[in-house]
Amino acid sequence: LLFTLNSSFEVSRCGNYKLSKPNLNSSKSNFYENDNVTSSKFEPKTDIEIRRAEWSDLSAISDLLVKEFHGSSQWFPANCLSELNRLQLNFHYDDNHHLMFVAIDLNENTITGFVDIDARDLPPSKRSIYPPRPYLSDLAVRADYRRRKIGSSLVDKCEIACKSWGFTKIYLKVQAKNSAGVGLYQNLGYEVIKPPDEKDQLLMEKILSCRVNDEY
Repeated sequence: LLFTLNSSFEVSRCGNYKLSKPNLNSSKSNFYENDNVTSSKFEPKTDIEIRRAEWSDLSAISDLLVKEFHGSSQWFPANCLSELNRLQLNFHYDDNHHLMFVAIDLNENTITGFVDIDARDLPPSKRSIYPPRPYLSDLAVRADYRRRKIGSSLVDKCEIACKSWGFTKIYLKVQAKNSAGVGLYQNLGYEVIKPPDEKDQLLMEKILSCRVNDEY
């Protein structure tokens, strides 16, 4: 079972709340000053680490995405090269409103999950074509690593990043027939806000709570 997600449109901000910059490389950290709550509500098993994707991860990520979305076939090598090219062109070189996260098996040193969160602003001419921002997409978890809270942890990491950037909403898309995926996102607080489009994809939205300092 593979879940695909997407993200944002309304760039509503967290009022006058004073947010501190998070350490997005850490699988466990406090993202707000004077806040003793850990970074994620959904911590995966202890042998799994969620961290920011690196350039050297992209080849393994492309293999994961192709295998989980399209399966293995005679076109697998060509599809992996095409996906690698897409990832390289879209890679985040800083954390300015765009990040990729991976889940790593620390025992095997292998990538077991991936997600992309993109909150970069769209030009007005493209806002009716592309999904709203911030947009969560390409959520994938290796089949033999599912049911270990990896997908939930990756989603939560994206939500934390969006809140640190000042957003209070996040968006994604999922196939309408993917009842397990829809159910997962609904359990995580996402709601369907548009009926299936021409690709039979539902647009889902979640309103993010803003954790604040004692002073704001």
